Amino acid sequence: MNLLKFYYQVNRKLENLRDIPLLIIRLILAYEFYKPAKMKWANIEGIASWFGSMNYPLPVLNAYLAATTEAFGVIFLIIRFGYQDNIHTSHHSDDHCHNYRSSGQWI
Repeated sequence: MNLLKFYYQVNRKLENLRDIPLLIIRLILAYEFYKPAKMKWANIEGIASWFGSMNYPLPVLNAYLAATTEAFGVIFLIIRFGYQDNIHTSHHSDDHCHNYRSSGQWI
């Protein structure tokens, strides 16, 4: 087996694993959004009074908006909302390398 073909085969298999670190980061971030969102929803009146003590306008509305934003953040992180796969696109063709001849010489 040609060394270059072997390299591209291994590379293709490793590309399937490229999303694992991103998945782990998204799940960690989702969990970190979940904790404060859960605390806000459990005590929305306390959050509203805390916002009022800091002179936020419409503290009850802002408390609901903050809790809702964090809850949607959890959902969006889990479902990959806004994720673009343009960073990791593969530029390899089926012939493995357009600059490499089948005779083993570089063009």
